[in-house]
Amino acid sequence: VQTCALPIYWLGRTHYTLGRREEAVRALQTAAQDEGVRPKALALLSRIELEQRAVTSLPHTETFETTTGPFVRAWEDVDKGQLGARTVQERALLAWDTTVRAGEADHVLAALLADQPFANLRMEVRAQSFPVELRVTLSDGAGGRFSAPVIQVPTGQWLEVDLPAKVFRSTDAGRGAQGSALAASDRVRVIELEDLTGLLSPDRGENTLYVDSVEIR
Repeated sequence: VQTCALPIYWLGRTHYTLGRREEAVRALQTAAQDEGVRPKALALLSRIELEQRAVTSLPHTETFETTTGPFVRAWEDVDKGQLGARTVQERALLAWDTTVRAGEADHVLAALLADQPFANLRMEVRAQSFPVELRVTLSDGAGGRFSAPVIQVPTGQWLEVDLPAKVFRSTDAGRGAQGSALAASDRVRVIELEDLTGLLSPDRGENTLYVDSVEIR
């Protein structure tokens, strides 16, 4: 009979609250071995990793020479594939492996803890096996979300993506007029890359989205 790890999870959460991240990670990794506690533990582990990798000043450029930079896979999607820094044809890239399933999305996150307001996101993207339906969403950390239009990422060639703040529109009618543009006062705390292929395309199966030369201003 598997021992309930809920007390270990709460121990990890207490360590996290007190700023003892290493102790928190060890406790949460232990708690995650219990299937009943695993979702809670993985969610907090993802949050800790997101904070540790956060962008703290702008502008920020990420080249993925050795790491995934600030980008972390959302905990609920960890079973869909790996996220890593990979060299392809002598080019250092963020490689986002995924398994596209009907009715499901996949998510990669980056925390933004800079004092400067968000102005622009630029990057180059390319899909491996079939086109990716990609959406970039910004969150303010208090429930407000702003999304850019969905982009179809092609295979076989690089697509340059340039998303100024003005293209992001509110998706939350409860926080003002739905569809209103992101304002300078709307402080961005999370950048979310959403693979919506499983929702918007008939393609299914394993795929990889490559990301290069991310610039956040």
